[in-house]
Amino acid sequence: MLRQLLVLTALCGIAMPAALVPRVSHRITFVAIGPDVRLEVLDWGGRGPALIFLAGFGNTGHVFDSFAPAFTNRYRVLAITRRGFGASSHPPTGYNTGTLVKDIMAVLDSLGIRRASFVGHSFAGTELTFLGARHAERVAALIYLDASYDFARLYADPRWQRAFPIPRPPAPTTTDIPAWRRWFASVMGPGVSDDEIRNLTSSGTAPSLDTILRRGAAETELAGIKEPVLALWAVPRSVEDWYPYWASLDSLGRSRLQVSFDDQAAVRRTHWQTFREKVPGARVVSLAGARHYIFLTHPRQVAAAMRAFLTSREPQPNER
Repeated sequence: MLRQLLVLTALCGIAMPAALVPRVSHRITFVAIGPDVRLEVLDWGGRGPALIFLAGFGNTGHVFDSFAPAFTNRYRVLAITRRGFGASSHPPTGYNTGTLVKDIMAVLDSLGIRRASFVGHSFAGTELTFLGARHAERVAALIYLDASYDFARLYADPRWQRAFPIPRPPAPTTTDIPAWRRWFASVMGPGVSDDEIRNLTSSGTAPSLDTILRRGAAETELAGIKEPVLALWAVPRSVEDWYPYWASLDSLGRSRLQVSFDDQAAVRRTHWQTFREKVPGARVVSLAGARHYIFLTHPRQVAAAMRAFLTSREPQPNER
């Protein structure tokens, strides 16, 4: 999701030298899912049921580098970088929700995983809901990280359209990695890995994918979800919560952010109400003061909620 925080490649045109990027403790493989399409798969290891992380629009699996390893004591933890982003293939087509979900299932098939619990941030909510409604046999549980929105309806809402674009602080003009860490901490949250910074600051993602993915978002079938669901919602108390760089902007920028924040908040409340009505059995956790990258700004609270949810379920004998 959400477009105001995720379309970062359009702002940044500097590629980080590989020597500046420390490696994270994961194994990277590429799974061929078609003649010309390979997807990057990050594997942090671990034993137990599969726990699959899916990034939001604009991000790669590396956005979870500082968060996902916390679950390897009980789960086999992986992340998939969707087509069009990062090191995955960038084919000209295949960006509708149905095809993106087929990509995910092809990766699972390749890895011998029959069922998994899926953790999706932001735009990945489209894939989570499609999986739950159309492919329940592959789903043990769904965890929405500020992702439980009807994206087709969201993008068509005039209030949402009016909220963008938004002002941001100037991006660094240097290849100094600490400067980029500070910048991404202000616009996303702390703990963005150097690998993810390198992906976000490369020129490998076409800005036009923003429009293509929005047009391809399937209508949400929330009522069709029968699997256990955990939805974590970021609930900012003020524009300063949502945009911590607010005070650094001039008066015009601050005014613009306030208007955008108010429009977004109104739309988000509508979608939360719809989600509660259509998925009445969902466990919902609201984190006051959190930002959209909820797993970066509030990692301990998010991890605790996820563990409580996952461990409360009876083990599934055919999960792998």
